[in-house]
Amino acid sequence: MAAASTFTTLAAAATAPTKLALTVAAGATAYFADLRLGPSAAYPGFFPEDFDIEISTDSQAWMAVGGLRNATAAAGQHVQVLFPPTLASQVRLRVLKSRKHESGLHYVALAELTIF
Repeated sequence: MAAASTFTTLAAAATAPTKLALTVAAGATAYFADLRLGPSAAYPGFFPEDFDIEISTDSQAWMAVGGLRNATAAAGQHVQVLFPPTLASQVRLRVLKSRKHESGLHYVALAELTIF
């Protein structure tokens, strides 16, 4: 299986629970079965609470292959989501529920996404 990664920090803030998506292009079509997320070292408490993993071979049709609900992660702890080996050229992390800060804003923060 191939591996594709992004090491760019993702951070988002909103005044209401946020749904957002991060799409990673694998560079080639391959079989994937393992997604690992690294929380932000500075803001591990803003790890997405609920999310789905979706895959596509054409960026038009997307299929959900896994996800987590009530997810948490500590700084330095990668969260792994395993799913059946699936052919894809793109993988999308669809955040369904973000974290609410005491300020009333909702945040999502990630440091790393790796797909195998």
